Amino acid sequence: MTRNDARLIAEELFKIQKREGLVETEVIGIEEVAEILGMSKQSVYNRIDEIPHSKFGKSLRFFKSDIIKLLRR
Repeated sequence: MTRNDARLIAEELFKIQKREGLVETEVIGIEEVAEILGMSKQSVYNRIDEIPHSKFGKSLRFFKSDIIKLLRR
């Protein structure tokens, strides 16, 4: 299997999961995370180790579904 074959399979699996509602693709920034969690942006930064996130360059990005799951705990 080539790298291109693997990429095509991964893309197709992602499409199926998205269609079935198994994948949350809405990405939000720090401002919306702070609003959802009811805290200031600085508090989010201070507790970043406890909040699921990804880093794109210098920017932090969050999946909205992960933040809602965190809120429900």
